[in-house]
Amino acid sequence: MTLPYKQAVIPCLDDWDESALKINAVNTIKNENGRLIGYNTDIYGFRNSIYKKLQFVEQKNCLILGTGGASQAVEFCMKELGFNCRFVSRSSKELNYTNISVSDVENSPVIINTTPLGMFPITDAYPNIPYQAISNKHLVYDLIYNPEKTLFLKKAEAQKASILNGLNMLKLQADKSWKIWNSY
Repeated sequence: MTLPYKQAVIPCLDDWDESALKINAVNTIKNENGRLIGYNTDIYGFRNSIYKKLQFVEQKNCLILGTGGASQAVEFCMKELGFNCRFVSRSSKELNYTNISVSDVENSPVIINTTPLGMFPITDAYPNIPYQAISNKHLVYDLIYNPEKTLFLKKAEAQKASILNGLNMLKLQADKSWKIWNSY
């Protein structure tokens, strides 16, 4: 997971493709004859990295941890796939790390971390959620790929959840960015 200014860069651009417009976030910029065009490859990378695993999820509820630029792509994809999404953040009045309940976690079989908590070099951090409510019916995804298995994923795995990190998403979105930069 990178920490670019996915929303702050938008006013500097001349135009945006449809994916960037849908979620108001850009992570790829192409110079086309002096015009800066913004794209979002997070949507492509995330959707294609998780889609097969989601086919086995019966209850279509999802918790998205964090509200930064990548969270918008995650929400967009999950909604497209028929999931109800709720955000958990430090400042949310609705659902935050101080009021998230066991029930919130139990009733959300997909939990996706879009925060930088646990990313190298500060690998001892993790989102504060009730991990005891995670079970073998959960799919827990961390967009972080360094380290390969964050404390967030280790805690979920200890509860027998299926886990994914963000490395495949990174590779997929990099491939998509490469195609954008090299198309004529």
